Amino acid sequence: MLNLRKILFKIYDISEIKSIFHKKRNGYIFLEVFSSICIASMVMIVISTTATISTNEIKKIDNRIELSEQFNEIKYFISRNLKNANDINFYTRNKPVIINEEFQSVDEIKTNEFLNDKFGILENEIMYISINNLNKKIYIQKSGGKYEIGNYINDMKIKKNLNGRTYNIEIELKKGNSSYMDKFSVRTKNLLTEKTYKNSLNFIKD
Repeated sequence: MLNLRKILFKIYDISEIKSIFHKKRNGYIFLEVFSSICIASMVMIVISTTATISTNEIKKIDNRIELSEQFNEIKYFISRNLKNANDINFYTRNKPVIINEEFQSVDEIKTNEFLNDKFGILENEIMYISINNLNKKIYIQKSGGKYEIGNYINDMKIKKNLNGRTYNIEIELKKGNSSYMDKFSVRTKNLLTEKTYKNSLNFIKD
């Protein structure tokens, strides 16, 4: 009887040990699964964050390239028209701006250029370069026509050099969170004094 009890006790001990072992094993498996899920989640977060950052950087680069191209287009048209103008006036919100040696914001440039028509008669061609502050586009208007020369323009500043014939122009473009700013200079070739300009106008009128 005693031996039977010992045998049963040993069997019970073995069963208890196996039960404890299985519990511990199940605990380890749970920890392993939980750890694997955590690691996988962290990897997914890192990949997602990296992909988002990369996408944003690519978008910024694309925007900057587009803004640079827009700047070059605007620069070309402004330079061409200011260089050949006989008289230039600047405005901000329809109010005249006197340009000096300090940068000042303007949203419209008016140029006058005296040209000979096909009959050799002198005529005054008036042209406007204006910024629409609502849609951030810049236009050229002359001879009754108006067409767009650039987009995303946030600000345009102009100052005049001491020689009085060279204008420095600073343009800021903005698209979304991307911005681009650059400067260029235009030396006028045909700019007239106020007296000469008025005399030319009187000559045309007569």
